[in-house]
Amino acid sequence: MRIKIIMGTLLTMMVFSCSRGIEGKVTKNWKVVKMERSTRPVDVHPNMAYIFKQNNRLHLTTQIGSKLQGTWSLKDSILTIHVEGERKEFAIQELTDNKLTLVSGEFVFYLDNNEQDNC
Repeated sequence: MRIKIIMGTLLTMMVFSCSRGIEGKVTKNWKVVKMERSTRPVDVHPNMAYIFKQNNRLHLTTQIGSKLQGTWSLKDSILTIHVEGERKEFAIQELTDNKLTLVSGEFVFYLDNNEQDNC
């Protein structure tokens, strides 16, 4: 009986720890692999990245290679970024464990994540 209780507790912990919502999927290191403006390709800086931290902090490497810090928030499928007094909204078009596609105006950002997930 004791083994059943322990197994049940472990199973419950695994289910809840791996059932992350949209915020949990966003909270990763994302590298921009492709960018488009009005469906035309835009050159991407090789280090361009968005690092979304759990405490809603953001580390960003821009198109020109500048490193910036800011905050981020999420409501429904809209990701809002605040950096250096500016606010930018992105619609999440696709989100999987390893792919994130963001749309802002005429720009589309394709991001990849290669972190190993334990879930």
